[in-house]
Amino acid sequence: MKIVIKGISRMELKDKVIEQLGNIIDPDLGKSLAELKAIEKVNVEGSVIQVTCKLVPPINWVYSDIKEKIAAVLSDLAPDNTHEIFISPTKIDRPDRAFLKGVDNIIAVASGKGGVGKSATAANLAAALSLKGAKVGILDGDVYGPSQPTMFGLADDQLGAIQAPDGKTYAVPNEKYGIKIASMGFLMKKNEAAVLRGPMLAGYFSMLFEQVEWGDLDFLIFDLPPGTGDIQLTLTQKIPLTGAVVVTTPQEIALVDVRRAIAMFRKVNVDVIGIVENMSYF
Repeated sequence: MKIVIKGISRMELKDKVIEQLGNIIDPDLGKSLAELKAIEKVNVEGSVIQVTCKLVPPINWVYSDIKEKIAAVLSDLAPDNTHEIFISPTKIDRPDRAFLKGVDNIIAVASGKGGVGKSATAANLAAALSLKGAKVGILDGDVYGPSQPTMFGLADDQLGAIQAPDGKTYAVPNEKYGIKIASMGFLMKKNEAAVLRGPMLAGYFSMLFEQVEWGDLDFLIFDLPPGTGDIQLTLTQKIPLTGAVVVTTPQEIALVDVRRAIAMFRKVNVDVIGIVENMSYF
């Protein structure tokens, strides 16, 4: 039986709905739902229109906006119909990762030299993303000078442990303000110095992401040590980064070093998302 709604058939209505929904722009990505192939299914049954949409995660800060736009399109095309809208994140496969498979985006925060506020920027970036509803972790990779335990008021804490179903024991990150935090600072005594050579340094850093149970995260922020040494190379070789944020200050001595950091990321094909010029008002 051919169902007709307001002078058009069910199939015609379905096609119109798909066409109009395809024009909606994802404000986070600046692309239409048609370009993103986000409209998974449109179903018209009797007086009910069901729309299933898959968005590129994290969807927290676009969910309400896009749902309202979908509802507006459906109300305009079929005001007398009941509308059911289902929005969920697209599952991201990570076949190229041996570790951190539950983490959608890995952002490295780096600097060419120390003292430019890199750790403070990393902590604030993690906090800002968490406040927007994302699931966030921060890995303090500055083995010689771990700052995140102090930044988050956890200087006296240590990492917990959990036994996984495979029988292996994994470390459990600490949590503050809804943000998961792992750091070499949790493995060292408060005033103890990390006296490590290059290979040992890279090994300790690898342990923080290979043996820590991070679970599912929208973002994992890596607070890297300054410079372009072993840890940065270990990270870029072992884990495909989503991108890097580089922190500097306006002084020429800092800018010289930050250019080297940017060149390193370009050499290993990591996108530089942006540069933060800290303390510029001084």
